[in-house]
Amino acid sequence: MRLSVKVDRAAAIRAGRDQYGAVEIQVHPADLTPEEREWLATLTTDENGVTDLTELETLRRAANLVNWEGVGALPERPVLAEVDDPLVATRAWLDWRVACMQQVREAAARARQPWTWAPPAAP
Repeated sequence: MRLSVKVDRAAAIRAGRDQYGAVEIQVHPADLTPEEREWLATLTTDENGVTDLTELETLRRAANLVNWEGVGALPERPVLAEVDDPLVATRAWLDWRVACMQQVREAAARARQPWTWAPPAAP
């Protein structure tokens, strides 16, 4: 599976790396936990066969259901210096996406609006 993640420019340079910005990686879904696969399936969209774990549009659409301004600042994005281990990078960005969606869910609860998304059940 092709995924796009972001490598932080400053962190990469400090680590002696010259690859930064949007980086495409390959991860086999079987290497992810069932919960991670569910998150990947429900919290992301593909474009041209690549799933961009850093994109905000999916999060904005969800947040618009409860008023984006009510969500507040998004959780801090992962700061990666490299992607030598694509599984580590995938998990860092998936964790960020889940944290963002949980923040949207909490904003919905504060607004007392119905919300249907829930994190996948643990295996």
